[in-house]
Amino acid sequence: MKASLKVINGPDAGGHYQIKGATCNIGRSRTKADFIISNDPYISGCHCKIEVGPDGYWIIDHNSRNHTYVNDNVCIKKRLKDNDIIRIGFTRIQFCLEKMNVKCTDTESIAARTPVCCVCGNRLFQPGEEGKWEKLGVYCCNSCLPREEDLGISFNNLENYRLIRKIGSGGMCIVFLAATPVASARCNRLTAVRRLSNHSHLSDNGIRQRFERAYELFHYIKHPNVVAFYNKIVVEDVPHIIMEYAPAGTLNDLILNRGRPLEPDAAVNIILQLLFGLKMLHENTPPMYHRDIKPHNILVRVPGKAECALKPSSWDSDSYLAQLADFDLVKKDSVSGMLTTIGTGIGTYEYSAPENFLDARNVSAPSDLFSVGIVLYYLLTGRLPYNYPSELEIHNYFNRNKRIFKNMNDALDAWKKEHGCPSSSGMLTRVDTIPLRPEQDNLSRELCDIVNRLIIKDTGKRFQTVAETISALKPCSRDSEESEKLVNDVI
Repeated sequence: MKASLKVINGPDAGGHYQIKGATCNIGRSRTKADFIISNDPYISGCHCKIEVGPDGYWIIDHNSRNHTYVNDNVCIKKRLKDNDIIRIGFTRIQFCLEKMNVKCTDTESIAARTPVCCVCGNRLFQPGEEGKWEKLGVYCCNSCLPREEDLGISFNNLENYRLIRKIGSGGMCIVFLAATPVASARCNRLTAVRRLSNHSHLSDNGIRQRFERAYELFHYIKHPNVVAFYNKIVVEDVPHIIMEYAPAGTLNDLILNRGRPLEPDAAVNIILQLLFGLKMLHENTPPMYHRDIKPHNILVRVPGKAECALKPSSWDSDSYLAQLADFDLVKKDSVSGMLTTIGTGIGTYEYSAPENFLDARNVSAPSDLFSVGIVLYYLLTGRLPYNYPSELEIHNYFNRNKRIFKNMNDALDAWKKEHGCPSSSGMLTRVDTIPLRPEQDNLSRELCDIVNRLIIKDTGKRFQTVAETISALKPCSRDSEESEKLVNDVI
């Protein structure tokens, strides 16, 4: 399978190179590099190389001073996938696997004889040599075929699901992309498989109960703004939850890849969709409260983009479809079966309401709406309403000073020291939120007033219901009808 490199950002934007041999050196040197990028001073003479092997294309860093990044993660050696973004210096390079052209008048016959890779969508012309998974009838090309060291776990036969690669992790769980043999009305061909991340979580009855309880509460719910749960499988006493897969990733991924806040219309439309899903939870009988709403727990889709395993090459879009996810901390307002003891605090400091950390058992709708307000504040400004850095601010701070810091944690520590930031816990319990100001933030007064009311610490002064918040927020977007249309199109 042929591959090429295209410079999409940087001093040499527009440059293109077709990988021809077994090795392609990338750098500034006109004598050592095959793909020469001469105008970026932060690129070494021979910065990195791409090697072609039997299992695909690999990028290898040449001990460069400013490191090599793939999809904004530092790497020494990594197997490349179609549409991966390589960053060296200030230059971003898109890696592209080129589809093979077949000249044949009988298109349907060719399609029947040549299966398609379930990850990249390219047709396979020697399926026996390209990694057919016999039991599932699912195909995967050599470039996308997973290995145990990529997954970090041994391969498991999860009935009709085959793990492809790790796509995310959090405090409790790890998430894998998986393939299924066929698409159906209930389950797509590509799914996400979520499992507890380590053995200590498996032995902790409280954590395991929350994990399995999320499936029991949500597997019957079908709403376009709530991620779908398909199945639960237990393998060697390890529970796995099969879920809907969103190739565009999380709302946090969207912001970090853009490197800047969203336009007000786009931000409000995402929040409206989030509220549509949250309204269904709150109006359930009995009501359910999420208690951990944040950009990391909101999935996004780009309408009109193919639902393949690869993230869209461009993150700029006029509209997004948002889905609420991660329900491990959900509170179901019923007398029995509560997992949260009185006085227990749970959630994420930067986004959760103060009362979540005083007594999470007794929170209600205004607590979730506080988190929605913090998320909207972040989408509009790239900041948090405290003297504490947002992830976008740290991400950009690190990129501006990457010659100084080894990692994001070093950048966070330096930022906090420079700005005199309190601890995140102290920030929520002792400090009032910083309100939006129309002139300073270049936003309408109506929108600022809504956000400021959502993030006020006095629960009685906030919006009390999701329906009330939706009614107030709709006039702030010129495209609020488009948000509802996106939801109706999915339904």
